[in-house]
Amino acid sequence: SFLSKRGKTKTELKKIKHNLKNLVEQAHEAGLTERVSLSNILKLSETYANKNFEYRTRRNKNFPQLEVLLKEIEQLQTVVFEHVSLT
Repeated sequence: SFLSKRGKTKTELKKIKHNLKNLVEQAHEAGLTERVSLSNILKLSETYANKNFEYRTRRNKNFPQLEVLLKEIEQLQTVVFEHVSLT
């Protein structure tokens, strides 16, 4: 919704696919503040891009601590909602 409000088309958004790193980069380029740390969300990028949350694999996965990840997501949500509601 943030990138859409910043003028990205559906076609442009679909090109991002499941790449969280690309999504974060584009959001920063579109004006998302860097005051919110996204380091733990980005740690999930490869796992998410490979759809390893949807399908079982025998690969070992490393995840950030849930409490830390949830706090980061809440901070991101607050900032995104502020931007989306302003436009």
